[in-house]
Amino acid sequence: NDVQVDHNLYELKIALGSLNSSQLSEGVAGVQLGFIFDCLNSSNRKQVLTTCDILTLVLPIKPSQVTLSDYATPLVRALGHPFKEVKEMVLKEFNRGVGERELITLLNSNVLNLIISCLCNEEISVGTRAIEFLTKLGQTEDGLNVICQDMFVRQLIMQTSQSDVYKIRMYQVLVDISVHSPEGLGKIESCGLFGGLIDHLKSNDVLATMAALEVITPLVGTVHGYDFLVRNDIINLLAQQIASFTDNPLASLVYPGLARFFGHIGREFPQRLVALYPQVLKEVFKGVDSSDVNISIVSLETIAFIAYSPPGKAALYKQDERVMRHVMGKFQEAVTKLPTEWRVRALAALAHIIHLSVDHITSDITKVSLAWFNQLGPSALQNIFEMTRQPFPDIKAAAFNVLEKIAAHRWGQIKIINHPGLFEFLLDRSTETTLEGKQAKYDVIKTLYNSPTISSTFEDEQCDRMAQYLQEGVIYVPFGNH
Repeated sequence: NDVQVDHNLYELKIALGSLNSSQLSEGVAGVQLGFIFDCLNSSNRKQVLTTCDILTLVLPIKPSQVTLSDYATPLVRALGHPFKEVKEMVLKEFNRGVGERELITLLNSNVLNLIISCLCNEEISVGTRAIEFLTKLGQTEDGLNVICQDMFVRQLIMQTSQSDVYKIRMYQVLVDISVHSPEGLGKIESCGLFGGLIDHLKSNDVLATMAALEVITPLVGTVHGYDFLVRNDIINLLAQQIASFTDNPLASLVYPGLARFFGHIGREFPQRLVALYPQVLKEVFKGVDSSDVNISIVSLETIAFIAYSPPGKAALYKQDERVMRHVMGKFQEAVTKLPTEWRVRALAALAHIIHLSVDHITSDITKVSLAWFNQLGPSALQNIFEMTRQPFPDIKAAAFNVLEKIAAHRWGQIKIINHPGLFEFLLDRSTETTLEGKQAKYDVIKTLYNSPTISSTFEDEQCDRMAQYLQEGVIYVPFGNH
């Protein structure tokens, strides 16, 4: 009876859960799981969930080829189970089997329809598992062939047409596969699966447009993805939208996604952004003056995203000098006057503006960073110093992050040494009581000490103190204080 089955399953779950991985592997090696799968054929939720827990423990112990061949029928049956937990368990097992011949053999039209139904499930957790599986599947040659076969394409388009949410899930899978390889993008494009994407971006439904923007943005990070967007006139379409966003009554909702999209282009291809889409850069520069703090902060973040790389810094530096001077003034206002949430974001963006990895530091680029930092005003370093001493963890961490980026530059090291009390503060372990604070301060010292300009900037005694600090580690308590 059900009570006895529940009890037996519970006891089995407890017993299996008490075993370590090697004991579990030895214990289930020769055990047939058919009778466990049979326990899923019930409307008793408690029984089904306990069965799921047991299968989640034992299935990963067996090689995926064995699971997929020996338990193909119960796995497929479970994929159509009404309980979301069962669907998720099967999709997780399928995900483990990607790359195995047995999985491709299993994926007949019935199974593929069930997987599409999971992608279009109202439960977000089921949809997410389906996205993960289909993405991983499509990143293999055999899996890509399965996804691009006519039957699957027709069913995918038909089922996802029921809802914009389902369409976005489909596009997320397609984009993730396309980012992975030019071959994947080419095959998906040729079978027509991207057909409705532009319509989605033109939609009057703001939420749908925002979701589509977020999904396609990773394509910008690859040359073949960028070329696809250009070839399909998507970048021009979005450039027109951002140039006229102030005409949209829902501008504050639409603008952030557009700005981030072009920020990614600026980070990967700054010269192309400046040369081909000057109207976009113009709107982003205007955005820093918006009375809507969301628009102004996103604009600062977008500029900082472009400025993250040396080519991005060079491209922005070639703009009208007055424009970047004005932008840096807005940064200073944002990090000192706005509420905490916005200040933290502005500080993170400022860190991007200043950032340069050691192997990219050249005299020309470091002069750009210095010029921009100086445009923050004479009290900029003092303001950051004060923020590292505030009791608010988010502000403190963001300020230390900026300080670490400053410390990578020789001009920053000189400013730190010459600023009253700052170098001593960095070496004073007593000011930080949290692990995060100790780590942040340690990272600044590490950046200073590992700089190639350390010997020309610091005195020997200062270098010795930093070396000792690093040798003692992030957390150090003098022996007498134990």
